[in-house]
This record gives sequence, structure tokens and C-alpha cells, in this order.
Amino acid sequence: MAIIESNIEHIVAQLAHARQSSHVDSPLTQFEILKCIGEGSSARVYKVHYKSDTRKSPYALKVLNSRKFKCHKQHEYLESELRVLKCVQHPFIIRMLNHASKAGYHCMLFEYL
Repeated sequence: MAIIESNIEHIVAQLAHARQSSHVDSPLTQFEILKCIGEGSSARVYKVHYKSDTRKSPYALKVLNSRKFKCHKQHEYLESELRVLKCVQHPFIIRMLNHASKAGYHCMLFEYL
């Protein structure tokens, strides 16, 4: 769990840097992206694992780009989603392990079932 806590901020910083250098697909260097498992109008969800994890435990990484938000309401929905996911613990809801935001990118790391 310590790897998750320390690296999510680094991921978002890399996304912000990639946004400035206009190459968005390469910033997640500590993850091996196994595949894209979902895509919406402003987000993608990837099945990933940490390269440094010898067990190769899978996680789901949701990456949102707020530049693609079409209205202010979508920012409110994101904040509402974060509030709910931070406090909900239920066996039928996938647990959010960590999240971070920077320069228009929002990353949420989830357990992968």
C-alpha cells in the first residue's frame, strides 16, 4: 500500500508535464499499462500494475482530463464522485485506493477485481 500512497502524486505530475509537452500517452512510467478497459468522453480506465511489484498485482487507473469537460457541472460530478468514493466501504463497490489532481488531470487508483 505504501507504493500506492507515494506514487499517485508522481503520476499526476507526469501527466501535467506531458500535457505541457503535448505528448500525453507516455507519462505513466512507473506503471505497466496492460490494456485500456474503458473509455468515456473525458476519461480512460487502464488495467495497470506497478513495474516494481514482483507479484504484478493489477489495479485500475482512471485518468480524467478536465479539458474535455463540456460544462462546469462535470467538475461538480467529479468532486461528488471523489467525496463518495473516499467514504464508501461496501463489498459490492470497488474501493478507491488513492487519487490526485494536477494541471487538469485527475487520477483515481482502484483495486482491480
